[in-house]
Amino acid sequence: MREDENKNKTENGDKLSASAYTEELPEDKKQKRLAYGERYSAKEESMRNDYSLAYVNTLIRPQDQIINAYREGRFDEYPRLKHLLALKGELVEKHSYPPTYLPFNLVDAIPSSPHEHSRLFDVINLGSKFDVICIDPPLAGSQSAQVQGSQWTWDALATLPIRQLSADPSFVFVWVGSGGDDGLEKGRELLARWGYRRAEDVIWVETTADEEDANDDEVFEDKTSDTLFKRTKQHCLMGIRGTVRRASDSHFVNCNIDVDTIIAKSSKQKPSELLALIETFCSGTRRLALFGTPHEARRGWLTVGLEGAGSAGDTPYTPPHGVELFDAKEWSQRFPNNGTNLVPLTQEIDNLRPKSPTRSQSQNNSRKNTPKTDTRTPPSVTRPPPVDTGRDSPFNAQFNAQMQLQMQMQMQWQAQWQIQWQMQMQMQAQAAHMQMFGGSTGGVAGGLGDALGAYNAHNAAASPIQSPQMVYPHSPQPRYKQQRPRQQGQQGQQGQQGQQGQRQQR
Repeated sequence: MREDENKNKTENGDKLSASAYTEELPEDKKQKRLAYGERYSAKEESMRNDYSLAYVNTLIRPQDQIINAYREGRFDEYPRLKHLLALKGELVEKHSYPPTYLPFNLVDAIPSSPHEHSRLFDVINLGSKFDVICIDPPLAGSQSAQVQGSQWTWDALATLPIRQLSADPSFVFVWVGSGGDDGLEKGRELLARWGYRRAEDVIWVETTADEEDANDDEVFEDKTSDTLFKRTKQHCLMGIRGTVRRASDSHFVNCNIDVDTIIAKSSKQKPSELLALIETFCSGTRRLALFGTPHEARRGWLTVGLEGAGSAGDTPYTPPHGVELFDAKEWSQRFPNNGTNLVPLTQEIDNLRPKSPTRSQSQNNSRKNTPKTDTRTPPSVTRPPPVDTGRDSPFNAQFNAQMQLQMQMQMQWQAQWQIQWQMQMQMQAQAAHMQMFGGSTGGVAGGLGDALGAYNAHNAAASPIQSPQMVYPHSPQPRYKQQRPRQQGQQGQQGQQGQQGQRQQR
């Protein structure tokens, strides 16, 4: 009892000391202390945040402290981008059809053999293909597996007829997990097997789930994990098929409008902000979502899910209010295969959207950004255009062309002369070798002579230069050191030896 009383007294004393510390502060710092709590340091006049300690004490994740994290207030400090996003959203909403749901078990979509088509084509009866496909596969250990009640392998996903369902060009978005296992590598391989190449990685940063306001079935709780550390991000790989250029294909893609990081509360369902990001990025209106639920059906999308797939006979499946049941005939009428399935691009949106600079634009911008106080003069002032353009003027275009041609011819002649000189030296060395060690030199020397003669005849016929005198007079002449042949040097040595022998005999 006494220990408990002492403990309570200590706690009350600490509380009183903290409150007394606050009362002793100036009025402005007192208000900040009351507003920010103990994180505010009055001595340093700054916030001392320790998000790791806050997570240990309260289980509130550090990403919960990010300001303006959600799409509604993300660009409050950027009015131009905020207005652009609002215009883009209104245009997408205007050219979108009501949410549509198709109850279908995607296991039946796997063809029995590579030569047979999928049953999904018989159900959809498509007259046109899709511009964007979003897939939330129920992989082992994923949140989607709990929603679907089944698990798929990577090999089973690869057999889905994504290539046959997609247009050219088109995009596909695949959720691949938290990145703790081989999901990223398997996802890249999956895109390649479908005929796509990986182009982007969209990340979902999960904030703390609001369990008090949400229903129990909507909150994802990892009851199997009892560790303090937990992965709180999910990866979605984007694949591209075909050729899409930012500068020339603005009718199909609008880049740099939104971000590629989604901050949303942790849940079993994937954040709907990804679909909004896709709508802002790609102007194609033929959108398909696989492994979805009717509650996740979104305006402008065809959602295919397992719920209601077993309904048949007198009790057809009834989707939730506001969601239409898929009808192949009506769908084909909405999206005719004539190339007009795009959200139009207005002039105002085109002026507001960020554009990738081209090479000419970057050069012009570099000139425009030159400060006015720069004392450097432009090249047009320091280098005035030449006035004298006569026949013998160095600025005459015809004269310069002739000079350049003569220089090229001179260089060709020099290269040919060097090759001839090397072959002559080789022939002389071979002849001297045969003379010293005996044997007939006619075969080798004659062969080299014939080859050299044929080479010279070929060069004389092919080269426009007949003599080394056709050289531009102002060009520097090459200086080659004249070397005496080895054979003459050897004959001179033999003559000196003979004279010495005669003197000794005398």
